[in-house]
Amino acid sequence: MAMTPTESLPNPQDACSPSIETKLRAIEARLPASTEHTADQADFEALKDDLRQLHLQLRVHQTADFRKGSEDASADAPPELAENHKRLVSERPRILGDLDRLIRTAEFVADASLEDRDVFILRIKELFAMLRRHQAEEERLFFKSVWRDTGGES
Repeated sequence: MAMTPTESLPNPQDACSPSIETKLRAIEARLPASTEHTADQADFEALKDDLRQLHLQLRVHQTADFRKGSEDASADAPPELAENHKRLVSERPRILGDLDRLIRTAEFVADASLEDRDVFILRIKELFAMLRRHQAEEERLFFKSVWRDTGGES
């Protein structure tokens, strides 16, 4: 069976995406219990640990561009896609910063009012929506780049 050029190319997202998505789903499964009156410090400690692991996975993902050996990772992208790549790379520190704030908030949210807990959970859901949009745009950009590199039309 002949292999097409795109089947032979590794997707740099493969190393990160499944584990990040798995972590997002695991945290989301924990969220509804966190807003209940019965949620205690241990529930929020476990949530904080999950958020820390997610932070670590995102940091690993962020360093993937730097491992390529290029000071400007956008220089490796096709010229017509470089601007989108720069925008996506520039979003990463904000995403990590938002996640860091959630981790710090998780330390005291167990003692907060139910309304504050609800806002905390909402902030997590908002961040996850942003992460999923970001990931989808990165994947779109990657496959568009592969398409053009392998002779596809622009």
